[in-house]
Amino acid sequence: MADNQCGIVHKKTNRHTLDNHRLLSSHAITLVLQGALNVHSDDSLPLKVEANQMVLLPAGLYAITDIFAQAAGFEAIVFFFNSTFLDDYLGKSGLMKKSTSDAKRAPYKLDLPTQFGTFAKQTLSIYLDAKADNVLATTKMHEAFNLLIQTDNSELISRFRTLNTSPKKDLDTFMKAHYDKPLAVEDYATLSGRSVSTFRRAFHHQFGTSPKSWLIKQRLEKSRKLLVEEDIPIVYAAQLSGFNDVPHFIKTFQKQYNITPKQYALTQVK
Repeated sequence: MADNQCGIVHKKTNRHTLDNHRLLSSHAITLVLQGALNVHSDDSLPLKVEANQMVLLPAGLYAITDIFAQAAGFEAIVFFFNSTFLDDYLGKSGLMKKSTSDAKRAPYKLDLPTQFGTFAKQTLSIYLDAKADNVLATTKMHEAFNLLIQTDNSELISRFRTLNTSPKKDLDTFMKAHYDKPLAVEDYATLSGRSVSTFRRAFHHQFGTSPKSWLIKQRLEKSRKLLVEEDIPIVYAAQLSGFNDVPHFIKTFQKQYNITPKQYALTQVK
């Protein structure tokens, strides 16, 4: 159930994921029903969210692990919303205030309010198989926010106000930590707290080249080391280096080194 500003997603899985890097292009509130969730970002300490707890996740890049509850697996309801929806809601609710300079834009865990839990589970049971409906999604999201605001959680309201702030990250530190993620230049710009044009200018000033050229060079260098030092299959070397498309990786590798990844790995065998 979703529109272009918000949506509600039911997640249920028995497949284990360890430190799965996920880019959230929208903000999210995740309510854990079964199992637990480990969340880690650059800006905060690792956070474990247990069943009957929820976490507010600002848009950004996270390493997330789903933890199973024995044979029951992992289950959660995720409420996604973008800045447009949030601004509209806070404005109409009279809650739009400038966030303080020391406000935290980081994951925030809280215990599940009883009324909100009941609402979420009822919504899930009634609309589980509902098709995308703009009006329905917006209506249910407004109901969700109303219930959360009624808990009189001043910290949560403060966190909502900070979501549209995006402090600039140090490019050298940020890019060297995340060049191997399968992200586009536009994603890196957003995550670093810059517009695409500002990001490109700042990047060239910092590294003396374009983001695309630098990313390709760094990713290929890592894949080359993985093929030799770790002796792993080409598909894994590609994925761990930031390439989602293996044929594209092979083509790019050959263009750079005048040899295919497979041939290169064979030449390094002692």
